[in-house]
Amino acid sequence: MTVTIEGRPDDEPSAFSRAVVPLRSPESQTAVRRPDTDEMLRQAGLVVGAVVARSTIPLSAGAAGTTTHTTIPATGKTTRRRLVHRVTGGRRVAPQVVVRAAGQTLVLGTVGTVRGAGHLWRWVRAEEYADHRAEKPEFVEKVRARRRKSAAWAVGGVAGWVTVDSFPLVDKPVDWMLGRLGLVGDVLGTVGGIAQWPAAPYLLGAAVFGTAAVAERNRRRPADDGPALVTGRMGSKAVREAFAAAKLGAVRVVGPVARDGGAWVAMVELPGGMPADKAIRKCPELASAFGTDPAQVDAAAVRGHGGRVLLRVYDEHPFTGTSPSNPLARPGAGPVDMWERVELFRDIRDRPVTVSAFEGSFLYGGQPGAGKSMSALALLMAVGLDPRAELWLTPVKRGVDTQAWHPICTRLSVPDDAGSVVSLLEDAVEEMGRRYDVILGKGAKKLAPEMGLPLLFLWVDELAGLCLDPEHGKAVKELLRKIGAEGRAAGIVPVLLTQKPEDKVIPSFLRDLVKYRWAGRCSTPEMSDTILGRGMAGRGFSGMEFAEEHQGAGLFLAESSTPRRVRGFYTPDERADDVARRAYALRKEAGTLPGAGEDDPRAVLLQTVLGIIGADRDRITSAELADKLDQADDVDHLATLLRPLGVTPNPTHFPGVGTRRGYRRDDVETALNRFGTTG
Repeated sequence: MTVTIEGRPDDEPSAFSRAVVPLRSPESQTAVRRPDTDEMLRQAGLVVGAVVARSTIPLSAGAAGTTTHTTIPATGKTTRRRLVHRVTGGRRVAPQVVVRAAGQTLVLGTVGTVRGAGHLWRWVRAEEYADHRAEKPEFVEKVRARRRKSAAWAVGGVAGWVTVDSFPLVDKPVDWMLGRLGLVGDVLGTVGGIAQWPAAPYLLGAAVFGTAAVAERNRRRPADDGPALVTGRMGSKAVREAFAAAKLGAVRVVGPVARDGGAWVAMVELPGGMPADKAIRKCPELASAFGTDPAQVDAAAVRGHGGRVLLRVYDEHPFTGTSPSNPLARPGAGPVDMWERVELFRDIRDRPVTVSAFEGSFLYGGQPGAGKSMSALALLMAVGLDPRAELWLTPVKRGVDTQAWHPICTRLSVPDDAGSVVSLLEDAVEEMGRRYDVILGKGAKKLAPEMGLPLLFLWVDELAGLCLDPEHGKAVKELLRKIGAEGRAAGIVPVLLTQKPEDKVIPSFLRDLVKYRWAGRCSTPEMSDTILGRGMAGRGFSGMEFAEEHQGAGLFLAESSTPRRVRGFYTPDERADDVARRAYALRKEAGTLPGAGEDDPRAVLLQTVLGIIGADRDRITSAELADKLDQADDVDHLATLLRPLGVTPNPTHFPGVGTRRGYRRDDVETALNRFGTTG
């Protein structure tokens, strides 16, 4: 026969709570415990014996081969062992650990008590009102007197407690007074009896000392849910505290605070009735609460729930470091189909930001040095690598910024000539009417690729100089308004760039027609609102948040969406020139290189140069050509005009004069042949 020793007070059999122990004989009734029983029970997290100690129960004899259940009573030793086991989690605590913990508690309690006494002394002296002492000394003194009285009452209460406990002559009147109060006196007497317990002062002192030790330990320990910038961790508690500090009320964190790349991400549900836009506007306050830069905090509305925001707190500014490189700048990239979506930016999570150019329009704005031209270059490269797309360009600064793209332009205005730009815009309006005739003939409502008409990109650089022109500014704005309002379905895509965003340059009737808007670094909220729309800065979207080192960073607003923080691509000049050469080769191969007519400014300029050289000469000096060519102010301006067309000045020998910088007739004719005509 065997006996099963139960390690639990109940009668449920368990693989870990039973140990089968053989008996010497059925008559002996003596249970012999196996030596490994305690270890088995300890590993199972159980303790031998019941919670309530019971007397030994005699074993009943059973037949051979049967099992009889009995319970070994819990002793005082096993009960203490169970308590220690629960406190320590089953781990052995070394004596030196206990000594170290006691020493730390003694030190922390002493320091905490001294620190608390210092805080109390400063409170009594009203140190927080020290700045007002010179202006309002009576007020400060009144606060001090009130606090001294409060401290005196507290000290007197403690002294009275000790006095009542120590002197019977005082104790008897107190008992008489409590007896007169009836039930209230009984309650007060009970409380007083506890207070008069001899160990009460010691317990109170220990409680104060322990509280001071815990407070000092918590003060020295960094918060587990602190800001990511401070502790490297962020939890739901830190998120809730930050929203409370930003005056956004008690929020609920939906799900865990997760790590995504270089940022902490949390889904936050705002209090009932509070829209997501209010939290988005509070990003600077949230950044202050988290201890980070405002640009490191990004809050976005959650689609489908107006009271939730997706919060992202970055470890560092998302736009630090070098700008991303444009995939189109890689050797051999292209061709591109502008009827499809193209990538123009990367967002703060380094994800592609793509747009659909058809039925679109673009506005790039920002103060000088914000990266406007470099960000817009991505769109220009995509247009160039589509051999079917037409590019109408209005160059400025004598065309130095866009000279590599001039050979592929279908139309090109005279650089820095507002009158020439007006003529080009008027031609664009006529082209728009011609396209609508084709659409009407097809029985359609808008242009389609199968109609055989390409997308036309109207690239207007430095809009400020054109719109502020005293003679042609009004005409430029009216023509752009007409094209922006009516040209979408005809496949005409205006692209406007300006480094002076203000109402005089971009009036609201023109800005509101633009589908895609990019606002780079701005010096005022009004400049940013001129690009993105009125009130955007008040909603928390302002170009002022970007610093000078954040080249190409900006806010990108697409139609029917909130602005997104994006960064444009950086493409070195030599890479951009290589893309322009590839664009020329693609158009030449596809047979879509622009032809030159009498109204093409490039052809007119080259034919004028050939006329000045004359049929009897094969070369001309730069000085003579600049003097006779009306479009050129000097030799440098002349070189700026001809270099984009492939005609450059070189040292040339002139009989009777010597070596001078000049132009050869063969170079001019070669450039003119590129446009499909000769002089």
